This record gives sequence, C-alpha cells and structure tokens, in this order.
Amino acid sequence: MGHSELKLTTSTNTNGIQPEFVAVVDDDEHIAQAIAMWLDMLGTHSQVFGSGESLFNLLGASSPQLPIQHISALKAAILDLNLPGSNGIEIAQRLRAANPNLPIVLVSAVNVEDLSKFGTMPQGVHFFKKPFELEELESALQLQQ
Repeated sequence: MGHSELKLTTSTNTNGIQPEFVAVVDDDEHIAQAIAMWLDMLGTHSQVFGSGESLFNLLGASSPQLPIQHISALKAAILDLNLPGSNGIEIAQRLRAANPNLPIVLVSAVNVEDLSKFGTMPQGVHFFKKPFELEELESALQLQQ
C-alpha cells in the first residue's frame, strides 16, 4: 500500500486548504477513498492524508513544536490508529490541544482494550472498531450541524 496523498477535494484556496474540511488520515488508500466518497455524498468536503505529518504540514505546522496555524480550516478528523510516523492517538492529542472542541474519531481493527498501548486517548475522542457503521461515524463527527 502506498502512502501517496489522495486529493479527493473540490474547491481549495491558493494554500491548498479547503475551508472547513474533514481530514481523513489513513494509510490504507481503499478505506480512505471509501470514507472520502461517503463524506462527499453527504455534501461534506474532505481531504485524505496518508500520515498525520502530511496533515500538519498542510495546516501550517511542519514540526511538533510549531503551532497549527490553520486549525480553523478543520471541521473534523477521522484518524486511523496505525499510521506511519505519529499514531492516531498522538495526532488526536495534538489536534485536541489546538482545538478542544474539534470532533475527532479514531478507527482501528485494534480492540478498545489494546488502545492504551498506543497512548492516552484524549477526552471526547470517539473510537470505532473496523468495520464500523457510517451512520455512527456521521453522528460522532457532528456532521448534521
């Protein structure tokens, strides 16, 4: 499986950042594309990333010490747990620190009992074991608003 960036986006500004998009961070391109297509059918803009680092680069934080400059562009985040570089919990912690109200969902084939091996789950982050129901994902991301 490649780690290429999938750009399933519509209108982007000159910085490549969509206004209010959902970040889909998953190194499995098939899963990422399926989630992005589902979000598109809901009328929600999304951008797909193969790693947390590529998401942070787009948001203007090329290193962990830098603040996330464009966090307001992020409407929600769907994060796989097992990723190259930072894992999903580490990405969620950084996003939560930048925006305490950001809807974040962590998805993985790992059982919930094994999550602690990857770090401490930030408060308010939802977890869904793969496979999951898209309706539950929609509700957790607060896309109806």
